[in-house]
Amino acid sequence: MTKKNKHTFRILYLMMFSFALQGCASEYEKAVADYTKQYDCINIDDCLSKYNFEGARAFVNLIDPNNSSYSDIAKYSEGWEKIINQESDFWFNDGNYEKAISIIKDEKLKFHSSGGTMFDQSSYNLALYKLIRSIIEELLFENKIQEAKKWCFRLPDATTEGWTRSGTSEFDAKPKMKETMMMMITEFEKISKKKIMFGFGKKLGISFSLKRLIGITGLKSSIAHKTGVPLTKGGVERKIGRGIIRTVFGKIFKW
Repeated sequence: MTKKNKHTFRILYLMMFSFALQGCASEYEKAVADYTKQYDCINIDDCLSKYNFEGARAFVNLIDPNNSSYSDIAKYSEGWEKIINQESDFWFNDGNYEKAISIIKDEKLKFHSSGGTMFDQSSYNLALYKLIRSIIEELLFENKIQEAKKWCFRLPDATTEGWTRSGTSEFDAKPKMKETMMMMITEFEKISKKKIMFGFGKKLGISFSLKRLIGITGLKSSIAHKTGVPLTKGGVERKIGRGIIRTVFGKIFKW
């Protein structure tokens, strides 16, 4: 092949490669345009802001994790993490706990190690722990202690950091999810019998007294001190509203 022919071949190769890239880009852009019209949102975050989880899933699946750059793989993993967390939270806040936990379990293999596509067991365990802990807290606020105990047994056999026995040599020395939650429930029972808290025997209302405020502060401090797991503001917010939480409880709970 002459020098001139080699030069011509290079030009043709670059042109073909450029056309191929344009074709891929145009297909992607067409899919984005179609999904934008179909789901009335322009990307994953926009769909999630509208609670359009089906649309968010469609957009994240435009990324092929097996044939993408490192940055695209990271976007794929981050996108699925957002979708799973927000959809699970949506059903939790709606009171549908079984649906909330099914979202995490059904998408188990979407929990990836940082920047990769390999399944990350610890991330999956932590997602379950976060949800089930919130469910248990909510049930305790409703004084459904036996039901809260049942949820403890649905926790993974893992440390509170998400590690299983095969994942860490310090498994036996680390606090476990089930044990920690059972300690919290036990402490709750002890304190409730002493009547140190307010309104846990009944659903919370919006009438308050100084004794009640002192009671819930004592409960929170005692449980946090003995178990290392503070009660979050999420359960309270769902009972009495964010506005009252911010104005009345903000300073008391140091949130």
